[in-house]
Amino acid sequence: MLKAALNLAYADSKVPSDDAWRRVSPFKNANAPRIRDFTDAEAKRLVNASSEAFRPMIQAALLCGGRYGELGRLRAADFNASTAMLHIRAGKTGKARDVALTEEAVKFFTVQAAGKARNALMLTQPDGTAWGKSDQIRPMKAACKAASIAPTIGFHILRHAYASRLVMAGVPLGAVAAQIGDSEVTCAKHYAHHSPKSVADAVRHATAELGIVAESNVVSMSGK
Repeated sequence: MLKAALNLAYADSKVPSDDAWRRVSPFKNANAPRIRDFTDAEAKRLVNASSEAFRPMIQAALLCGGRYGELGRLRAADFNASTAMLHIRAGKTGKARDVALTEEAVKFFTVQAAGKARNALMLTQPDGTAWGKSDQIRPMKAACKAASIAPTIGFHILRHAYASRLVMAGVPLGAVAAQIGDSEVTCAKHYAHHSPKSVADAVRHATAELGIVAESNVVSMSGK
């Protein structure tokens, strides 16, 4: 932010040169993404504490990783129960995508699409109108307060929670990127720190023993 202000001052001819700060290297990891980890327990509390009107939006985000605007544009026809897929219309990235749904997500979207015309919005406010640009702010704050989630989170954290769960379950980053509509590079920046555990679990469960270590009664004292 400071560097941006200095660049603006130079552009406006307030200072004669930008040489002094142009040669300054950024601090290590200064641009590393900082995303709040959101646990499954917190997700359940948030859903239970949310208003009946806004709860489906929270559930949808946690179950498919859609952005707020994308979820607000969903039509009943975008859900295909037979293929367990959800079509996300072109949004922030300018590209449409198809999201593979879990069994739990299929149950949820089946209920949301039931009885609606194919072109009808799937997730609406109680009066049937679409969720507006900032309509999520107040209900999210209220739900966080009721669920004792501090600091209060924004709606976008639900999308990150979805992606993080996929990575921790061992889903490749490329597949996660396709699910949430991000580039694989961006996805790696945000969620790669969740990969080590899933990699370790995969190695331990999939690798057979060589049988080259003798049985022993030696017990590790680490962690005791």
